[in-house]
Amino acid sequence: MTTYRWRILQQGRLPVRPDGATARANSKRCTSMLIWPAGSAPRRDNTLLIDACLDKGGLAAASSALRLLDLEWDDLGHGFCTHPHPDHVSNLMELVDHPLLGLDLADSGPLSHLRLEPLPGHEQSQRGLVFSDGGGEVWVTGDA
Repeated sequence: MTTYRWRILQQGRLPVRPDGATARANSKRCTSMLIWPAGSAPRRDNTLLIDACLDKGGLAAASSALRLLDLEWDDLGHGFCTHPHPDHVSNLMELVDHPLLGLDLADSGPLSHLRLEPLPGHEQSQRGLVFSDGGGEVWVTGDA
């Protein structure tokens, strides 16, 4: 079984408190993460960036996380968006000097063992990404 490593690049948050009130100091932002095959160093042909709509603070945190992996933005090769809402759509065209390739699971490449699952509800076209990290199944669901 192919397993993957993953790293959260931007922690998501909602401005809604448990009592239903809105915390105006917190803006809504999605969780962005990077996936690559376990046993391989992350590089352009084997990395997948998910929901890469980074705010200013998230961009700084994501850039630091990438540097810890000895990566720069231009080292990333593939992108995936769970659904087409503004807080999930990538703004990486400003950071990456090449187009990020979409996720092609029909390809036999290093990302071909990821699984897409439809998750309609929050957004009709929403899709989740499922993979094994060696300790179990990981589901990346966006706002599901």
